[in-house]
Amino acid sequence: MKNLLFGLIATVLLSNLSFGQSAANSKNEFDYVGKLHNEILSQLIKNNKVSEMSISEISKKVKEIALSNQNYLDKFKGVGYYELTDEDIKKGIADYPNKFASITDNAKISSGAKETLTKLIVYLFDNGEKLDSKELYNFIISFENEVNNSELKDDEKGLILSTTSIVRYSNFYWTNQQTLTNTQSRFWHWFGDAIGGLAGGLIGNAMEPGLGAYSGAVIGAGIVSGSIDAIEQGK
Repeated sequence: MKNLLFGLIATVLLSNLSFGQSAANSKNEFDYVGKLHNEILSQLIKNNKVSEMSISEISKKVKEIALSNQNYLDKFKGVGYYELTDEDIKKGIADYPNKFASITDNAKISSGAKETLTKLIVYLFDNGEKLDSKELYNFIISFENEVNNSELKDDEKGLILSTTSIVRYSNFYWTNQQTLTNTQSRFWHWFGDAIGGLAGGLIGNAMEPGLGAYSGAVIGAGIVSGSIDAIEQGK
C-alpha cells in the first residue's frame, strides 16, 4: 500500500499552465492557500531534481522557496514557519491503512471539526480514484459550501477550507502534467498533497490557531509533493 501511495516519481516536465480560475472558488476565502501551494510546488519541481533529494533536503528547499515567495510572505508575515518533519511523514504512512484516523483523532480541534475532516478524508479514500478532474472539483465546491454554512469555529473552517483548496489546486496542477496519462497517477499525486496539507495544517494550528494552520497546510503539502519518490527510496 505504501508503494502505491508514495512510489510515484515526483519529477515531471512542467507544462505552461496558469494557476488561476480553472481551480478557483471565490466563495472560499482560503483559496489562496491552494494557489500558494501550486506556486511553491511548481518552483520546487522546475528547479530541482527532487528524485535525488532526501526528505530533509526537500523540506529545507520548500522552506527556502516559501520564504522567498512574496505572495507567501504577504499572507504570513510574522507567522511561524510550520512544517512536517521526517517523523511526521512516517506517522502519516503508518496511519494510511486507518484512513488517517489517528491524525484526525489526535488533532486539537472540536469533535464537529473532526467529524467534518473524517467525512472528507473517507470520501476521498473511497471515491477519489474514480472521479475525473471536473467531478472532483464539483465535489470539493459542494463540500466547501457545507463547511461555510456550518457552525464550526472560524479557525476550524479555515483549516478545512485550506485543505480543500489544496485539493482543488493540486488536482488542477497534476491534471495539467503531460507525463501523467491516467486517472490513478493524478489521484495519488493530489491525494498526497491533500494529506500533507492536512497534517501540516494541524501542526500549525496546534501552535498558532488560524494563520499557523494555513501556513502549515501550504508547507506540508509542498513537502509531501516533493518527497513522494524520496519516501519510497527510504531517504
